[in-house]
Amino acid sequence: MTLRDTSVFDESPWLAGGPDRLGPARAVPTMLAHEEELLLYWLTAAWAQGSGAVVDLGCFAGGSTARLAEGQREAGHGAPIHAYDRFGADEATKRRFLYPAGVARFEGEDLLPAATALLSPWLDRISLHKEDLKDTVWPDEPIEILVVDASKSTATLDAIARTFYPALQPGAIVVHCGALHWREPWVMAQMLLMRDWSPRSPMPITRPSPFM
Repeated sequence: MTLRDTSVFDESPWLAGGPDRLGPARAVPTMLAHEEELLLYWLTAAWAQGSGAVVDLGCFAGGSTARLAEGQREAGHGAPIHAYDRFGADEATKRRFLYPAGVARFEGEDLLPAATALLSPWLDRISLHKEDLKDTVWPDEPIEILVVDASKSTATLDAIARTFYPALQPGAIVVHCGALHWREPWVMAQMLLMRDWSPRSPMPITRPSPFM
């Protein structure tokens, strides 16, 4: 794969057009900031070429996955989308993020049935994986876009690096949602250690997660 000019990221082109471009993905609850929603949609709608998988680590109820899938649908290519999470939510999390978004009340902490229902418009292109990322095995498949919102510990981030980074194809985009969070300093430390293997210096596009 030929490396592409990433200077376009300096202009934040994903911000143009506003949230209406997200279509039905807007209805899927998320902890993403507005700018992140637009970035993920733009990455699959305008940047990705469908040459590798799209991987979403820490997708909660599928909000980030929906934005990625809707962008991909708009672009007309069909690279597989893999979404990973433990898919669990306690009552406080459900009351804060799910019920206000219209998700029907449910007993217990298993979030997978609700996430599956929310992602039903895109299930033909999405595979959901209910796993602990420290135990995940990735198949021999190139990755074009990797979204990481699961770097809550050094052990998990190290496991992500071991499992997914070797599959990143040349020119792959990695989005670290915790890069600037004061509770996750290891993210930027890891990226800085890897800067010699990147065509550009680390350029985090993120916000502190309200879930922390």
